[in-house]
Amino acid sequence: MPFRDTPIWLLPNLLSLDAPLVALVWQAYVSNSFGVPLTWSARAALALAVWAVYIADRLLDASGISSGGESSRHVFYRRHRRAMSILLTGVLTAGAADVWFLRPTLVRDGIETGGAVLVYLLLVHGRRLRLRAPKELAVALLFTIGTVLAAWSRAARHAQLAIAAAALFLPFWANIVAIEYFEWVRLRRRIAPPPHAITQTYGGRFIRFSVLFLALCLAGVLVAGGGVARIAAAAALALAGLVTLHRCRRHLRADTYRVLADAALLSPVPLALCRRFF
Repeated sequence: MPFRDTPIWLLPNLLSLDAPLVALVWQAYVSNSFGVPLTWSARAALALAVWAVYIADRLLDASGISSGGESSRHVFYRRHRRAMSILLTGVLTAGAADVWFLRPTLVRDGIETGGAVLVYLLLVHGRRLRLRAPKELAVALLFTIGTVLAAWSRAARHAQLAIAAAALFLPFWANIVAIEYFEWVRLRRRIAPPPHAITQTYGGRFIRFSVLFLALCLAGVLVAGGGVARIAAAAALALAGLVTLHRCRRHLRADTYRVLADAALLSPVPLALCRRFF
């Protein structure tokens, strides 16, 4: 898939820019919900870190022999492997430079999270090592930790922030499972091994589980207050979007489904706008 033949609406996903955007939106929303100041260096650190991880992960995915039934992003990385490797080097260099502007506590927490990400990459892509837990669950957990890291390093109410993090973990996990399961069913079912049993169970009953998670988030909105309620409301809205999208999946192409599934995670944006103008 050459650059000139790529639809503009699909390019951010192919370049792995969607994940950093989602992370930045939620980082700002979480920090604002808990009254924690957020520096531009912290924003840049998260965006660059998430971008680097996703580029590296997809480069490793595309390094093996193609078995067919690949998604557009894997085909894109296979064809533009050198260009994306150069981009990864630039992103890592920018991230290393940004470290000098971060607070020591955030750097320490970031190094610990980075170590966990490295372990994940080794377990998923290592030839001898294997991740027994579903990778979708691991990615959602690491994404959640990275998103709340800046707020966590300054927040005074860690217990409430932990509850909020549990709420926002749910749409992250739902998003990753929805995309993985949909692409396996649509593109790779007859030629590739199935995803983890937990991912299959969730993906096969996606609406049921997601509605349950949505109900839990709505309960958080009603029971909790302050920052927890705001995060739970945004998580519930994201889950509602994913459920609606999944119900329409038969009418959507794989690329369209993936882009819209990521767009559903931008739920803090309309909530923040409503709070500002109303």
